[in-house]
Amino acid sequence: MPVLDVQNLIASGVTLTNTTETLLTYSIDQQAVKRHMENGEEVGIGVFVTAVTNTSSETYNFIVKNGDTAALTSNTVNVAQTGPMAQSTDARINPSLAGFQNGFFLSISPNSLIYEYVGLSMIGTGTTNMTITAYLLNKSEWSAYQAQPANYTP
Repeated sequence: MPVLDVQNLIASGVTLTNTTETLLTYSIDQQAVKRHMENGEEVGIGVFVTAVTNTSSETYNFIVKNGDTAALTSNTVNVAQTGPMAQSTDARINPSLAGFQNGFFLSISPNSLIYEYVGLSMIGTGTTNMTITAYLLNKSEWSAYQAQPANYTP
């Protein structure tokens, strides 16, 4: 089982409550992180859904951002996003649906991180009722965690 590295933590137990775009807790300074991300292996952000209040009105769109400041407010580009995820029908984020996946992995295309900082933002609609934890991970690490039972909390 891989070890989740706090240096690659993007959000820890964040309850999503905003309907406007909001940066989730931390950005990662790619020049300061000491952990070696495997060369040649797909990298992305693994988002673990740790709590959900089920209603039918929410949608979520998670966006991986890259910019030249830690606040991700300057020279920012979107490098990946989920698109709208409806809580009522998406098994990645709704534990009451068959096939609940305990979260999702947002792949970051090779060579797309052109600035120093990387982070995650979310835009929600309706009454947002989800708590998440997110890390910058290799794809193989995400796959190892996906083998855990539904509702596993890292």
